[in-house]
Formats: sequence, C-alpha cells, structure tokens
Amino acid sequence: MLKYDPRIISSCHGLVCFYCYSTRSSTRKAAVIWNISLRKTVTVAVPTSDIYPTTLGFGVCCETSDPKIVNIRYNDMWSQDNVTCIPSQVEVFTLSTGVWRSPYSSNLPRKSIYFYRMIR
Repeated sequence: MLKYDPRIISSCHGLVCFYCYSTRSSTRKAAVIWNISLRKTVTVAVPTSDIYPTTLGFGVCCETSDPKIVNIRYNDMWSQDNVTCIPSQVEVFTLSTGVWRSPYSSNLPRKSIYFYRMIR
C-alpha cells in the first residue's frame, strides 16, 4: 500500500493519516487512513498537479464522526516565476461519501493562507 516516503499528516480519534506514493504508480500520491485499534486501512487517491504544490490536512468531524481529508493546491511564488497569482484550490474528501468535493461557498478568502516550506 505504501510504496515509499510515507509522511504522517495527522492523527485524530484513534485514526492516523499518512501521505505517500501509491504502489500502483511512482507519481501517483495517496492518503492512507489507518484505524490502529481495528487494524484496517482505507487508501484515498489524492488529486495533485504537476504545476502547483499540494498540502493536506486531516481531521474527524465532531458532529458526524466522519473522517475528512483537506487538499489545498497553491501557487508557490518561489518556483513559479511566470505564473500570475491564482487562488488556492481547496477540496475536501469525506470518508462516508468517498468523493472529493469543493467547499460549497465560492466566497472563500483568497489571500489568508501563507505556506512556508522549510528546506532540509
């Protein structure tokens, strides 16, 4: 399931979410939600872009107890010299529906998030 370089996104309510390359392809990214106590996993294909970097978040809805993955694709101003500023693209994966959806509101803040990348 996890080909290489798995990274923990977050853990919540006994679930751990990893981000890694899928075993099916060396370029396809996947999120894996792992229920440690039940020893079960769910693999979710993560939509990515060759142009824009991706950041993931993970949590469990306190009202429905439904795990959710948030996918944010953004413009990295250091690597995109000739690309004009575009708004971030946000998608939410809900485990109960099994699909990625954009937030219902189109009135999202455009410049409220700043991504900082540490170089190792």
